[in-house]
Amino acid sequence: MALTVREFIFQAYRLINASNPTVPLHGDDQELAIRVLNQILQSYASSGLMLTIAKTVSVPINLGVQEIIFTDPDYVPPVDPSVVQIAEGRLANLDNAWLLLSGVTYPLIDKSRNDYLAAWKYEPLQGLPRFIITFPGTNIVRARLYPAPSQFFEFNCRGKFQLSSLTSNDDMSLV
Repeated sequence: MALTVREFIFQAYRLINASNPTVPLHGDDQELAIRVLNQILQSYASSGLMLTIAKTVSVPINLGVQEIIFTDPDYVPPVDPSVVQIAEGRLANLDNAWLLLSGVTYPLIDKSRNDYLAAWKYEPLQGLPRFIITFPGTNIVRARLYPAPSQFFEFNCRGKFQLSSLTSNDDMSLV
């Protein structure tokens, strides 16, 4: 059975007050403990050693979509029909990406950002996307499909996503 953040905090609090382990949490003790836990996780992440979770995600891609953004669930993207949001956390490492159409898998080639920016030929043409180019940012990671899709596809990727802030009901097995 998975341990929730609330149970983890309660167990940690009992360790702090070992002389009386049955004393309940008071006031905002739980909120303070969760805030401290998130600060510890963020401090670990800021050293370049991000806590990442391996996931496979999927999202529908329609005609004209050129960019996919990987963000935290709290991020509100600008309204743009050529952008699709995957709110699973910031993408730390892309392992594999592919498109599905009528049961056929089309693998995407991960092209470097420098090759993409240095090439004049990467205009947003439409057709069967063959390349995916990632542009890492501080809060979001943008991924560009080249060429842009000319029809409906299902985009899939496998990668490591940065762990977002924890709440009291989250599962500690991710950490």
